[in-house]
Amino acid sequence: TFHILSTVIEKKSPTLWKETVNRYWQRPELSLLSSLISEEERGEGISKEKLKGLYPFHPYTAFLITYTVNHFLSANRSIFDFLYSKGEGAFQSFLEEEVEKEPFLTPDYLWNFFYSSTDRGIFRESVAGIRRTYNLYEEEVSKKGEDYLKMFKTILIFNLLIREADTPKRLLKPTEENLKLAYAGTPLEEKVSEILSWIDREGIVRRDPEGNFRVEEFNLSPEEVRKEEARLKGEFEKTPQVIQNYSEVREKIERRFSEGLLRKPDFHIVTDRSRLRHFLERDTSPYA
Repeated sequence: TFHILSTVIEKKSPTLWKETVNRYWQRPELSLLSSLISEEERGEGISKEKLKGLYPFHPYTAFLITYTVNHFLSANRSIFDFLYSKGEGAFQSFLEEEVEKEPFLTPDYLWNFFYSSTDRGIFRESVAGIRRTYNLYEEEVSKKGEDYLKMFKTILIFNLLIREADTPKRLLKPTEENLKLAYAGTPLEEKVSEILSWIDREGIVRRDPEGNFRVEEFNLSPEEVRKEEARLKGEFEKTPQVIQNYSEVREKIERRFSEGLLRKPDFHIVTDRSRLRHFLERDTSPYA
């Protein structure tokens, strides 16, 4: 696979190409990443020098392409389309329009390939939720800027591949550490934590207890999602009524909130902000 990638790289000025590669590869993060990829793909003979030789492919992009070709034979034709076609988001398009502005071809450039691949049946139908997540939030994320959209696409690519992997690899996990490495040596690297915090905070893709940004699988259309949200909101609004009507539930809650207190607190169920403000403004001093 690395040979395939190297064949599409035409070095019009080998001297300038080598100077550019050495300049970008000065970052220690890239050396760390090349070591991790070599360890992850043992037996493939992948070295730092081989990864450097694939410039302008970012080493993480090269890893993702290699993994896809090696594990999904039906994806090979689409990968060749990505490498040799001149369509939007393809490698040749990057060479003609972006290579002078971007230090590397980063994983987000693969999104068009992965997105269209789910249409062609290359990946299982179970990944439909990933497409729907993109369709549902793409506009909202885009409003935050290009860097946010790049990170969103990369999270989705990681999620797609790790779901399809028989033996999930460390570098396929959508963790903050890996997502930073996916942009090592680029201006976006310093913004990754900030962007991921926003994505998690807004509920676009949540960070799970293990630190992975996992896309929850669902089979609902955006309209069905909105209806479900409205239903759950209605159920939540019934909660005060349930507590009021069932003394056993109320007593358990009061006992829980009274643990460790010398004086039993007043217990009120507040259903609107005006009443909440009223109770917060009262003198609640324990000596009153």
